Amino acid sequence: MKDIMGAALLGELLAALARSAPLRKSLGGVAPDDADALLGRLVTEVERLATEGVPDPPASAKKPALYATPPRKPFPAPEPVASPVSSQKAAPPVKEAPVAPSLPASPRTPEPPAEQPKPFPVPAVPVAPSAGSTRRPTPQPKPSPVEKASPAPPVPAPPAAVPTPAPAVVPPPPPVRIAPAPELPRSSIADPTVRVPVTFETDQAFVLAASLIPLHETPSPAPFAVGMAGVEQGSDVFAFDHAGIRFFLSGLKSQEASVSRTGVLLLGKQESIRHRHVHEQLVNALRLHALILPAEAGTVVFGRHDLVRRVDFRVHALFEILLGLSSLTTWRVNAYVLDAHVQKMLPAEPSTSRAGRHDAERGRGQSTAKKTDIKTLERLLNREKKLAEAILQKLADAADSHTVEAMVNLGSGSVEDWKPILKAAFEVPPVRFQEFARSVVECHETHAMFDPMLSVVGGPGSFSLSM
Repeated sequence: MKDIMGAALLGELLAALARSAPLRKSLGGVAPDDADALLGRLVTEVERLATEGVPDPPASAKKPALYATPPRKPFPAPEPVASPVSSQKAAPPVKEAPVAPSLPASPRTPEPPAEQPKPFPVPAVPVAPSAGSTRRPTPQPKPSPVEKASPAPPVPAPPAAVPTPAPAVVPPPPPVRIAPAPELPRSSIADPTVRVPVTFETDQAFVLAASLIPLHETPSPAPFAVGMAGVEQGSDVFAFDHAGIRFFLSGLKSQEASVSRTGVLLLGKQESIRHRHVHEQLVNALRLHALILPAEAGTVVFGRHDLVRRVDFRVHALFEILLGLSSLTTWRVNAYVLDAHVQKMLPAEPSTSRAGRHDAERGRGQSTAKKTDIKTLERLLNREKKLAEAILQKLADAADSHTVEAMVNLGSGSVEDWKPILKAAFEVPPVRFQEFARSVVECHETHAMFDPMLSVVGGPGSFSLSM
């Protein structure tokens, strides 16, 4: 039925095409009578096929389909076109080639699924939940029936954990805190705001040194403490300003001290040795604060008015000397020691042999004692020479040049008073004088075991207030 309807529709379509002008134009190379006959036969054959139906093709013409193809969707039938019947002669129908029916697709045999490897069962390690945790445990997969039937091979137990010793944790060293350098106390010599006034009216006092009052300072109306220990135990050094000059003094508290009418302290030999040493130490310390001119050791005044009277008598000479100190470049240093004190610091001699007893029996004891004294003196002089060389090297580093005038040697001998072990002149420019003065103080501190005395002399050396 479908073939008949399709043939009828095809006949109508061909009839319409036979009457169309474009088709006739495309057959321009064919005679008009032959074209009309061809189109008429084509229409007649299509009408016959629509009436009788399309015969089935012979079995020999059928060919098996190589591939199963899905059925095609039929094209929508075109709507019939109402057109007048052509008066021309219909062309004989054209036979169509038989169409082989499509065979149904043969079903494919499904391939068996590949056997998947069985998962190796891993024992679940229970994890203890932490305190306060709300995490739910992960569900474990249920074993299949096949896995239940075949027992899993035994899993070898993991080797026992060998406790590894924990590495020694060395605590980091505490951070090094560098303590700030201690602030040096402000000197009352240069800072008027920290001056402490002292009483100096009729008391006796040692005169240590004098210096010019700096131009940027105002003379102090009252004596003030310097902040240094004085000559005697329990006394202090203080300053007194007069006539543009600042005098440094130390209180004299001893009531038994003898002072001459000229103002010089009268002391015994040992007391004089000690006083001279303390005087030089204080003078060297004062040079760290000001450019000073030392007074003669043992100079004593009886109160304020006595000092003013003595100073006014020679104030112009003092001014000239003090003004010239700022331009000095040559400074002489004399180093002294006490042989008795240095000998105490030497190491003990090794014990002598028994030969000394035999020599004494033979009357040679006196010569042996002389040999022993010579050896001791040699050791003493060698040690003093090393001390002099160390002091010379220290001071030479703070000077531009130096000249050695005298140094202790093996022929110096021994004395009971201060013995000079070094005399040298140093060229020191004014800009380096503070460095040089500091080196003098450091020499005494470094070799305090031998207690040397260093005397620095510049210009006239010292002044006297004797009258």
